[in-house]
Amino acid sequence: MKISTSISEDLRPELDRIALYAGQEPLTPLESAVVFDFLQTQFGGLQVGDLSEAVKMAMAETLPALDGLKYKRVLSVGWFGAILSAYKKHKIEQNRRNPPIEPSTVSLQMTNSDEGRDQLFYDELEKMYIKNGNELPETYAWKKARRHAYNSGILKVFEKDETECKELARGYLSKPRIGNIAPLKKVTKNEIDKAMMQLHFDRLYKEL
Repeated sequence: MKISTSISEDLRPELDRIALYAGQEPLTPLESAVVFDFLQTQFGGLQVGDLSEAVKMAMAETLPALDGLKYKRVLSVGWFGAILSAYKKHKIEQNRRNPPIEPSTVSLQMTNSDEGRDQLFYDELEKMYIKNGNELPETYAWKKARRHAYNSGILKVFEKDETECKELARGYLSKPRIGNIAPLKKVTKNEIDKAMMQLHFDRLYKEL
């Protein structure tokens, strides 16, 4: 679940868990509300589960580009901001080092149908989702992967999810893009397809 689409009750158990990691007392309801507002407005694109992962990396001193943390009060918005900013840089660098690889031409030639090709794109995307810790690559053949999920009856995104998909797609507009690619100015069908696949895999692996 994205932080931007979560509610305070979703985030409270995660914040309590983080307090244990940091050796601190749980935040008060007022402190939790302040932190929740900060996280939603500044780091809404991250998954709720990313919070614990980022803090664990910070506590283990395995999070690169993390400066000045010792000068921040533990569990304050400044403390979370320093850790999550470094975590986002870490994820971007990971994507740069491991760019998405689409199925090879040889693999595509092994199937004669559009559905066969679509399944190859879906299968490769699923592997990348698992490998990258529930994150999707910046670019991909979203339409083909989404079409396979729909045609095979496994798509876990429905009409009632239209608003959530659009909100998720709008979040991609503010994300930094690799290289010198100009930032997106409006949501297109491509971003909607990506949002659908993110929700699909999030729900698929939450059920497992």
